[in-house]
Amino acid sequence: MADQTPVYPGFQRIDDEHIFLTTHTVSLQRSFRTNAQSADVRKFYDSAFLKNGWEPFATAPGSMINGEPPGVMYSRDAYQICVFHRMSEPDIYDIWYLWAAK
Repeated sequence: MADQTPVYPGFQRIDDEHIFLTTHTVSLQRSFRTNAQSADVRKFYDSAFLKNGWEPFATAPGSMINGEPPGVMYSRDAYQICVFHRMSEPDIYDIWYLWAAK
């Protein structure tokens, strides 16, 4: 799934993949550097995911920073993808790919 996900133009991959395993969930994290605005990154991923059957997750009001959520999640079947803008490092975005057993 991660290799089939489009990468925002201008994203530069910055480190190795991180894989996390729990009893019922597997996730993969990839990190990227860019100077792009988070609104532009979100428009790109909304366009890429929503037309391919992914559904967006609503962001909780408590997770808003400066009126904008730091991340957006998409879901399809047992899979989720989260595009997260690090507030502590404003030029870094993490993309999480999650699979949860049902």
